[in-house]
Order: sequence, then C-alpha cells, then structure tokens
Amino acid sequence: MSIARLIEKRKKYTINTLKIRCIKKRIFKDVISVKKKMLLI
Repeated sequence: MSIARLIEKRKKYTINTLKIRCIKKRIFKDVISVKKKMLLI
C-alpha cells in the first residue's frame, strides 16, 4: 500500500511540475513576442 501511495504521489508531482513548466514556457514566449512587437513599434 505504501509503495502504491508513493507512486501516486510521485505521478501527481511530476504532472504538476510538467504543467508548471508548460505555463512558464508559454509566459516566456508571450514576453518575447511582446518585446519583439515593442521593438517593431
């Protein structure tokens, strides 16, 4: 039981970290696009 629980916790943790990474990448891309637009204007 304890091993299964640990695996579940680890799965949730990895999913959360992946989500956070995706969000950070999106924000980074948005910031870059905004900076490029500012340079063009």
